[in-house]
Amino acid sequence: DAFTAATMVRVRRGRDDERRRRTFSLVRGHQPRQLLAVAAAILLIVTAVLAIPRSRDAIADLLGIDGLRIRSGEAPATSGPSSSSTVPSSTEPSSTVTSLPGPTVTGAAVFDASAVGRDLKLGPQVSMAEARAALPALRQLTSSYGPPDAIYRGDRPAGLVSFVWRAGPGLVGSTSAPSVGLIVQQYPSRGDMGFFLKTLTSQSRAQEVVVDNSRGYWVEGSHSIAYVDAANNFVEDTLRWASNALVWAGNGVTYRIESSLTRSEAVDLAAALR
Repeated sequence: DAFTAATMVRVRRGRDDERRRRTFSLVRGHQPRQLLAVAAAILLIVTAVLAIPRSRDAIADLLGIDGLRIRSGEAPATSGPSSSSTVPSSTEPSSTVTSLPGPTVTGAAVFDASAVGRDLKLGPQVSMAEARAALPALRQLTSSYGPPDAIYRGDRPAGLVSFVWRAGPGLVGSTSAPSVGLIVQQYPSRGDMGFFLKTLTSQSRAQEVVVDNSRGYWVEGSHSIAYVDAANNFVEDTLRWASNALVWAGNGVTYRIESSLTRSEAVDLAAALR
């Protein structure tokens, strides 16, 4: 009858209301606390991982930037009759592998532009006009250091331009290149042109930074750098050792500042590229 039907409707509504109350209670009660506990545990793990320099290196390897990759581990091995099977340490530079920069060098050193281009594998020396022809998007450094003492154009990758300043006040040289105080490199970062590979050692680490509104890395400590071509082949005669470097990419160009400067000084210098 009508009374029975109405009673059944009220019972069903009551059951539905109870289920909704239980579901709401579960969401407001236990589940958020469980989620917060899980989130806190994840945050603790991530914080612990990031506190380990080698772990940060691995994260950098995963991220990288256009035209450059960073990894941790052994430097790529060289091969051939005139090259050793392993990369020498930064304290034992050779004609095949050089280190820049390294320990502080006292006293003046003669700057030989031809020797610098050869030893650091930067390519032939060129004029500013020739450098701009090779890289139309080239930016010049406007700083107290003045114009570069030498400009080089490389072909690995094509369009690689290197500005070099001799060592002097505020720009300390290294044991293997005591006459060189600063290198600023620029090159196209298209995916079909290969990339530079930085391999970190136990004495180096990479820290993510923001440069010119772009993501970059501050690489501190001794590490190797070499060019890997578009076919993913390691080009062994580009291998050398380096120390502190700031790297970033933007608008199709990858930038490297290599010097004895601190991270903040290098970031300030990057802002002076016009």
